[in-house]
Amino acid sequence: MKGDTISLQSKKDLLIVHFGLRYACSNRMRELSRLLISVRKMMENENMALKDILHPKYFDNVISPVRNIAGIDAFKKII
Repeated sequence: MKGDTISLQSKKDLLIVHFGLRYACSNRMRELSRLLISVRKMMENENMALKDILHPKYFDNVISPVRNIAGIDAFKKII
C-alpha cells in the first residue's frame, strides 16, 4: 500500500486490519479507510473507529459519505 493518510488509517483501525488479514486485498482496505475518514470529518470526531460507525444509530451519518465516495448525486440521480 502507498504511504499516505489513507493507508495510515488502514493500519490504525483494528477492524480494517483484521479485514485485511482475512481477505488480502489492499484496495478494499483503502475503501474502508476512505469511508472512515469521511465519516470522521462529517461527525467531527477523530477518535471514531470503523466498528463504531457500524452501529445503526449512525446509519444516516454513513450514507452521505458513501454517496460522495461513490460519486452519486442524490438530487440529480447521476452516477
